[in-house]
Amino acid sequence: MSPSEVDKTLKDETLKVWNLATGDEIVTLSGHYGRVQALAVTHDSKKLISASLNKTLTVWDLEKGDEIFSLSGHDDWINAIAITPDNKQVVSCSLDKTVIVWDLATGNKIFTLFKHRDSVNAIAITPDGSHMVSASSDNTLKVWNLKTGEEIRSFNGHSSSVVAVAIALDGKSIISASSNNQLKIWNIDTAKELFKPPHHHLDSVIAVAVIPEGFRVVSRSANNSVTIWNPETGAKLFQLTDHSDLVKAVVFTQDGKQLISASADNTLKVWNLGTKEELLTPTAHSNSVNAVAVTPDGKQVISASADKTLKVWNMETKEEVITLTGHTASVNAIAMTPDGKRVISASDDTTLKVWNLKQKQTFLSSLINWITRKQVRNLSGHLASVKAVTVTADGRQVISAGDDKTLKIWDLALGKNLMTFPISYESDDEKIEIFYSKTNEKIILNSKDDLQSTSDGKCWILVSKDGKTIKVMEQGEEMKLSNLQVNSNVKEVKIEWDGKIKISDFWQTEEDTYQALDEYSHFFESDDITDIYESLDDDQYFYFIRELQEFKQYKSEPERNIGYYEPLKIKYLVTGEILKLNFFENDFVFTSDYKWLILAKDKQHNWQDYSFTININKIEKHLSSFRVDTNVGTLYLDSNGYLESRKFDSGHNESINAVAIITNGTQVISGSSDTTLKIWNLFTTEKQHNTKQEQYTLTEHSRAVRAIAVTPNGKQAISASDDKTVKVWNIESGKEPFTITTLNGHGDSVKAVAVTPNGKQVVSGSDDNTLKVWDLESGQVIATFTGDSPIHCCAVAPDGVTIVAGEQSGKLHFLRLEKIGCNS
Repeated sequence: MSPSEVDKTLKDETLKVWNLATGDEIVTLSGHYGRVQALAVTHDSKKLISASLNKTLTVWDLEKGDEIFSLSGHDDWINAIAITPDNKQVVSCSLDKTVIVWDLATGNKIFTLFKHRDSVNAIAITPDGSHMVSASSDNTLKVWNLKTGEEIRSFNGHSSSVVAVAIALDGKSIISASSNNQLKIWNIDTAKELFKPPHHHLDSVIAVAVIPEGFRVVSRSANNSVTIWNPETGAKLFQLTDHSDLVKAVVFTQDGKQLISASADNTLKVWNLGTKEELLTPTAHSNSVNAVAVTPDGKQVISASADKTLKVWNMETKEEVITLTGHTASVNAIAMTPDGKRVISASDDTTLKVWNLKQKQTFLSSLINWITRKQVRNLSGHLASVKAVTVTADGRQVISAGDDKTLKIWDLALGKNLMTFPISYESDDEKIEIFYSKTNEKIILNSKDDLQSTSDGKCWILVSKDGKTIKVMEQGEEMKLSNLQVNSNVKEVKIEWDGKIKISDFWQTEEDTYQALDEYSHFFESDDITDIYESLDDDQYFYFIRELQEFKQYKSEPERNIGYYEPLKIKYLVTGEILKLNFFENDFVFTSDYKWLILAKDKQHNWQDYSFTININKIEKHLSSFRVDTNVGTLYLDSNGYLESRKFDSGHNESINAVAIITNGTQVISGSSDTTLKIWNLFTTEKQHNTKQEQYTLTEHSRAVRAIAVTPNGKQAISASDDKTVKVWNIESGKEPFTITTLNGHGDSVKAVAVTPNGKQVVSGSDDNTLKVWDLESGQVIATFTGDSPIHCCAVAPDGVTIVAGEQSGKLHFLRLEKIGCNS
């Protein structure tokens, strides 16, 4: 692993020596009694010299990790160290205004140089080792003879403290930088300024350095970007700009040449992995960028934000193409179809949305591009925030998961919810719940005297009046007698053997039966009159007096609401039985031989026209019956109409944080805050509905599962948890118990995992500030990188050796794996 540090100075008063090939910590060097401020390694790599705020230098044996001796002589903290090319002398400079030259073999002080009037901040030694240059807060540089300790000359010209110095490889020129960001290049022999670099630095100069091509300057801006300059031409060579807040996601382009990072600082960044140059920093989002995806051709980037929008960016023109609006809350995750034509977004508004990204290059292309980048479908069904989404390899299905503890499988073409994991519902003593496998629907019935049809029109489901029996019957032909006028005094209808219905009797309507008696008018103000009807003749109204059990005619329109009519009598000629049907209750009744279902449906309801439809439905055959138990819960109805009680999958008990599709395409794995992982069967045919959907529950973690990855061959699943572990599950056999390898080594929650393309290594990022690379075969750590804050995301490039880690602080680290067989 090759981050920039070999040894890292720390505020914990230690030094750490790292193996650059593997990233492993070799040894921790302890002994300083103050923060380690500076260090240098001898040119033969055998010794390390460190300087501390306790005013001492310590010389270490790098091979043994032992302290050789300590050098004391400065009266204030030490700012910098340099070693002569022959490894015989070390030079230190201090806030005490002095420079001391030491003998590295004996630890003896050779010279103490006193000529500066303020702190000495930096030193550099000529390539031949004969001279040394010091830079001071007294605004000067001085050249010293290292053999005699004599000051050769002084360089005046800076108007502020000189903070950095470097000497050209030919030993003839010097570059210096001051605290007011001025750069100067000098002739070392004449102390004359050769020229002023053409770029006036507004940014803080961190360091100056020398490479074979010449001088280089490193500067830092107020927004923490780091820029590398050629001071002789003023050209900006490249710039590294960290995010200023948590890095939430990183993704590589398919060719592995670019990386896109998303941050809580409202920005995303596009990086050239070859040069580490920042190609693009879109800043149009007004809130945290939570997720990012790139099209397969690498030409477009899609970002999702807490500002409720998605944005599409053109990687070639570096411009925003369009803003996709429609979500009403934060967009948490996005997934791209394999063909790059559509993107699916998941949001806190409980929905997923499918957007069309396809570009049509035709006349008025700008208009068409705007039209084709639109919301295609809205996928509703989750009951809480949707936190994760992924697309199957064939691009036909979407899997989503969230805070409602469920996974949902969607048909992308139809926008239809194919399946929900788990199938479980809260029990309700007043309701009966039935899951119909053919349409994947939930049917809810009253616990007594209820009737429902399946949405495909195949089955009637009947709950008996006493609630003790449920019958399932196959639907047949429907016959209708429409516009039956209730106020026409229809008293009875008859049903013949073939289901035809005819009116067979009327209520008597002679005027002498109905007497307009004023003494009954007071009943209109009481609760005794509940039924008032209008006859077919204009301006004739009838009311039924319960106390007298008879109808009376009223000469003018009463000011009362309509009550219930007398039940309609239905005579079934096959059995001779008399059935009764209430109109205003949308009532239903079966013939006793269960060959016919009669339904009353309210068609129109006002004073001018009371019309109802009677539907006669043929029952083809009785499919099944079920005796209801008090603890029946949810029932299962298969496509053949067979009803049974079945124990449904319990599912997760808390939010689902991650999902991944297993490579075989038939299973999906989920990780939850309930500490478990679950493997689900993705099959959706009838035969497969009869198999268990929740196939396995993996229970070895002791705290929330935060991230999941699956090896390319689908044989292993890797999970990261708040319990500080990474677990490798060998799921190839498909039989429990699965063998598990627990990867221990992190000191805090593990928030991210990624697998190398060859499936041999896994990378994990943790709140303990470290990124670890593990060998999956041995379970051993083969590399460790330590950042400055928790590492919340990581990704491995297609080349298998480039790793990017994103920190909570906003820093991005570009790392490279070396000599561990990643390409084997």
